[in-house]
Amino acid sequence: MQINITITHYGAFRNLGTDTKISIPAPATIGAVRAVLADKLGDAHRVLVGDSVLANDTDILPDAYVIDGSCALSILPPVCGG
Repeated sequence: MQINITITHYGAFRNLGTDTKISIPAPATIGAVRAVLADKLGDAHRVLVGDSVLANDTDILPDAYVIDGSCALSILPPVCGG
């Protein structure tokens, strides 16, 4: 079964549009979602995807977290400053 995930962009990812949609076999870990997202966004964004976190509406999700259904996530890049 394939699940559809919409990943909302924040910070440095905003220049790529408001979101990215991916489809991945279920169940999928956040680490697998991150890998598919990095492949879709390309080599120019691979390091930033790796340095960023993925979150749902309430939590930052570790790479081992398992998703078993279609959902919406956010990608939050690291930030600097005050």
